Amino acid sequence: MIFVLTFALGTTLVTMAVPSNVGATSNTVSGRVFQDYSSNGLFDSTVAAGQATDIGIQNIAVAAYDSTGAKVGTATTAMDGTYTVSVSGNSTSELRVEFTIPSTGPLSAFRSSFAGTNNGTSIQFVSIGSTNVDYAINVPGEFCQNNPYLCVSRLVAGGIVSGPNDISGAASAWVTQYNGGPFTTAHGWNDTYNDWATTKVSTQSQTGSILGMTWDVSTRRIYHSAYVRRHALMHERGGKPVPGAIFVTTPAGTTSSPSVGGTTSFLVDLETLIDGSNEFSNPNPAGPGYIPTNADRKIQFLNDGTLDGGAENDGVDSDLVTGQVGVFEEVGRVGIGDIASDGNGNLYVVSLYTKHLYKVPVPSSGVPTSMVSLGNITDDVTCTNGDPRPFSVKQWRGALYLGVVCDGADDFNPNTPEIVANTNLSFTIRQYDLASSTWSTFFGPHPLNAAGRIQKGRADTQFFRPTYDAWNPWTDTYADTFDAGGLPNYSTRPQPMLSEIEFDRDGSMILAFRDRNADIMGATQSEAPDGSSSPYAAFASGDVYRVCRTGSGFTPSDYTFEGVPGCQTTPTRPYPSDSNGTLLSDAQFQARQGVEYYWGDFWWNTERGGHGETTVGMTALAPGFPDLFVTSFDPKDGDNTCKTWYAGGIRSFLNSTGGPSGSPNAGSGVLFYAGRDECPDKSGTFNPNTLGGFGKTNGMSDIEVLCDQAPIQIGNRIWIDTDRDGIQDADERPVVGVTVRLYASDGTTLLGTAVTDANGTYYFASNTTEAATGTGDNIGGGIGPGSAYVIRLDNPSDFTGSGPLAGYTLTRTTATDLVTDLDTSVDNNASTVNSYPQLTTAVLQTGVNDHTYDIGFHLNITPVGMGNYVWIDTNKNGVQDPREAPLAGVAVTLYNPDGSPAKNIVGDVATAITDANGLYFIDNLAPG
Repeated sequence: MIFVLTFALGTTLVTMAVPSNVGATSNTVSGRVFQDYSSNGLFDSTVAAGQATDIGIQNIAVAAYDSTGAKVGTATTAMDGTYTVSVSGNSTSELRVEFTIPSTGPLSAFRSSFAGTNNGTSIQFVSIGSTNVDYAINVPGEFCQNNPYLCVSRLVAGGIVSGPNDISGAASAWVTQYNGGPFTTAHGWNDTYNDWATTKVSTQSQTGSILGMTWDVSTRRIYHSAYVRRHALMHERGGKPVPGAIFVTTPAGTTSSPSVGGTTSFLVDLETLIDGSNEFSNPNPAGPGYIPTNADRKIQFLNDGTLDGGAENDGVDSDLVTGQVGVFEEVGRVGIGDIASDGNGNLYVVSLYTKHLYKVPVPSSGVPTSMVSLGNITDDVTCTNGDPRPFSVKQWRGALYLGVVCDGADDFNPNTPEIVANTNLSFTIRQYDLASSTWSTFFGPHPLNAAGRIQKGRADTQFFRPTYDAWNPWTDTYADTFDAGGLPNYSTRPQPMLSEIEFDRDGSMILAFRDRNADIMGATQSEAPDGSSSPYAAFASGDVYRVCRTGSGFTPSDYTFEGVPGCQTTPTRPYPSDSNGTLLSDAQFQARQGVEYYWGDFWWNTERGGHGETTVGMTALAPGFPDLFVTSFDPKDGDNTCKTWYAGGIRSFLNSTGGPSGSPNAGSGVLFYAGRDECPDKSGTFNPNTLGGFGKTNGMSDIEVLCDQAPIQIGNRIWIDTDRDGIQDADERPVVGVTVRLYASDGTTLLGTAVTDANGTYYFASNTTEAATGTGDNIGGGIGPGSAYVIRLDNPSDFTGSGPLAGYTLTRTTATDLVTDLDTSVDNNASTVNSYPQLTTAVLQTGVNDHTYDIGFHLNITPVGMGNYVWIDTNKNGVQDPREAPLAGVAVTLYNPDGSPAKNIVGDVATAITDANGLYFIDNLAPG
């Protein structure tokens, strides 16, 4: 080995140089950073049935270092996740490539995903010119297995609990397996009555009226919340309604098991968790916000399917104490709106009554014992001629997002109910940062019914009404009725509630609006408290909007509401325009759908005509999946040979096109209750499942995708630390064939075994099932979340004879503590315990993969030294003459041929200072 010695004489450097055969080169390294939704280390870019599709991630920093540790190139990933690092000034062709995730904002939620074919983890060792140097990352709460299960819930209409129309056993929630393929924009009209197989997990008698739902993957529980809807029984305890009720469904087996079912039970009345308060309703019958008992409301619904307005008084819902019409005025103002879970045992609840957001810690077993307000959601939301009304809550990447509408209630004029000129309706997305506990406005206020902007598509193609094709102010009176071809009066006045928020793969927001009027109305109901007036029915008219993330960041300025370039789609399928079956041209169809992003939200039948805006306000989006589930009335189209209507279920849209996804059947819809069906294989009368159905109003509640917990993986590399500095340099080789054993935290219970591969890598994964002694490959099992583990290299044969570590000693530990700008993933984490290298992991968290457990070794050698003497050569003859004085205090440093400081065997810079006699000695040098 040849060195360069440099002597510092005051301000003058004297150098003894030798030639070097190492030259700098210039070239590139390239690859992609992507979100690995399925945690398999593969870039799954092709849309396939029942699985997620990975996407590139923008704004991830990439840096390249040569073997001297010098940074020789940087890059930042583009919108599609690709990058190219231009390398220059490097001393070697070997590079260490490092990927760095931002420490703040939504991107900070990302973690390393599984090592695999397209993922060499956050630290990779490559040569200049390498391509496909990819890095997979994930968000622990954004994992989903293939073909997950869904939980789907509905509202059950009626109050008769005996006889042939007993609704007590009618399902309020089902579990069903997602059937996601094939994905296509094709949309046929000849649907068959082919529903997904379901397992009932709760009934009306168990839950009463429910709406909000969330899945806590950490406890494997589905939570449901009570909902105040007219014509639906509330859950009661002690003879009183419980608007703060939370119910829990515990699925049977695992969410990926075909036998998944489950049981549902009452969990807690949130009202009891804060003493002396009324967080969800007013107990005083004389005041607003009061909920009468089910008995006082005298709810009836005979479910005979007739729309004849007969003497049976279908749909009575009256408060016989106050003389008011049931809970008409309280819908959207009392009880619980939406709920969400953070996956760590905390439940977040929106109160429609106090407008506060509440946090409820839920133990893994037992009942919650506390609830705390996180503040008023509507603070800083200013409304004109109306009040702010919160409803939805969504947890996404470290923050909660909450939807608020301005209801414009003071703008309603009962004398001119057909006039739609309101511009004071708007929505706002509020954000609550979980780390800082601070509120801010994330998006909005954004107007609804804005001039020149269609923000609600044509709602009804069969019975046109001006009030049905726009959002209307909230009202507490029957304001809009009409006769539909001899059928009873219909109420069609959409009133917006921002009921659901989702985030798509690219960070775009999907907003679902529920029609408040369709929660007030039933399939057939009476206006008068005593049921004496003719029954009324309704069409729901919810909507789904997209707020596209069009910028590179996650600030409000990076988001754009649909209907403008960069956030719009083009309807692609012509549909009949009238009951005669006349087809619309492409241009006519596109004009009809306007600028709606999700244009497929309608029902059509060539004989009966159709309905637009059939969604009813609740959504589900499996992480990474390309399609969106939305609750809907009449979710399946039909032709003259097969019609299903007065039905409720879910409909599926492709997020990329806004149109029907084409799964699981041609109509993209799945029925969960049916009203009238007229198909060849049916009776042509009302389906028995109509019991408790709400027809074309808001009959469906929420949907949740039951994704499993994300798997976890730890590792990563064993290497030879040639320069003994404790840092993995680009040219330092891996060690093959080392046995790595995983023990429980007690250090004695063997859980898994791995053997390092050609890259020196080893891993332990929670989704690997094998014997604790392993199979001889580089991946072992035995880990799970919530525990710490011991990793030990304790195979004696590895250190003797021809073993891979024979003659080697553990290098210095945690060297990056000494260098602030180095990634801590590049150092040695082990120390010697009872004669063997060992390290203890941190407690593992769900979905948080940790590839920082590297172990380095260096040769067992006898160090050497060099040096001697510095003096003043008075006569300049280059000879140490007797009278020439030594020079003290001179710094002497040893350099490598490339000009970088040489290091001794413990990783320190090789240097010395001459003593009073001019002598210096640089020791602990590697021989050779």
